[in-house]
Amino acid sequence: MDVEKASGGSESVNKELWLAFESAIIVSSSGSPWEPSSLPCFIVSACCPHSLPFDSARDSALHRDLEGLLKVLGAPHEEVVGQSPDGQWQEPCWAIYNITEGQALALGRLYDQWAVFRFNDQGRTVLAC
Repeated sequence: MDVEKASGGSESVNKELWLAFESAIIVSSSGSPWEPSSLPCFIVSACCPHSLPFDSARDSALHRDLEGLLKVLGAPHEEVVGQSPDGQWQEPCWAIYNITEGQALALGRLYDQWAVFRFNDQGRTVLAC
């Protein structure tokens, strides 16, 4: 899928980090290739807020907290993994359906994320939070 920089770009994120977002791939929680079951779909993570190093206890709690919020919102979701192309970096995420772009960005901001991913009929876009 194509990756496009959303309006707003990466002004608050350094160029190297933004390039990492653009090159990231999404796989299923089992590591197999993943495609959204319907469109639009948004990928949101609660882990590594403000790009802090991975901390399993903190990130696991944040990941489950976001899952609980999605259940309360009634938003269909599935667990996926955002990762670097070489697999050296991996981060648990949620693929979320039946929400708006504004809601996805609000969730990203709530969990101190720099970006979320949008999948729609035009492809994949990295959206700055």
